Amino acid sequence: MKLEHNNLFNHQFAEIPGIRFYPYVGKNFNKQEKRIIVFAHNIYCKPEKYEAEQIRTKSRTHFADALEEYTYRRGWWTKSWRNFIKASLSINFNFTSNSNNEIISKIDDFVEKISYVNYINDIVKSKGSINVDVGQELINKSNNINKELLDILNITHCVCWGKDVFKYLTNLDIYEVIESYKLPRKGFEYAKLRNTEKGTIIHSLKIFHPSMPSFGVYNKETQKILEDFYKKE
Repeated sequence: MKLEHNNLFNHQFAEIPGIRFYPYVGKNFNKQEKRIIVFAHNIYCKPEKYEAEQIRTKSRTHFADALEEYTYRRGWWTKSWRNFIKASLSINFNFTSNSNNEIISKIDDFVEKISYVNYINDIVKSKGSINVDVGQELINKSNNINKELLDILNITHCVCWGKDVFKYLTNLDIYEVIESYKLPRKGFEYAKLRNTEKGTIIHSLKIFHPSMPSFGVYNKETQKILEDFYKKE
């Protein structure tokens, strides 16, 4: 397995009250000056399958340990993550594990430097995949968990999949928005956050969920927005 979860921070994650899933942390993440986390929104399942899904995913690193599968396996459940990688790296075709070595090295290098997790830190019961009702109690719990994760990982850059995640992040009570603006592509937005206790800065980016056509996986404007965001100092 190439894209293994970095266990360096697990002992700190374990101390976070109520945490259900640890974020994936790339093996080279801790060597980076720019520390990027990608926040997807949630993992849902039908109410009648909830208990079985909790058992299936009982390990706190269940999803963190699956990033190689999510990166290289083609499937409906991997489409969003693969689209995000393609847009981030301006890869304009549907790569596989058998793509040329230059592409594979480029992908591995990117994934091994970043962190990734769903903002809502538990499985959500939902009858459908659209307009999943998370519930305020779980949102509040996830807010508290993610404040700890951002601090432990010393995050400098945060990519938010969708307006809800961006709203959760920018409304956290330990941050103030000191700069914000819409980006040239509709639905994309930037906000600069300052930790009011420590003075540290997080650059945050709102994008469409990568499963949506509006995201524009092969759109040059989408690719440029992501490229420029990763370069922010």
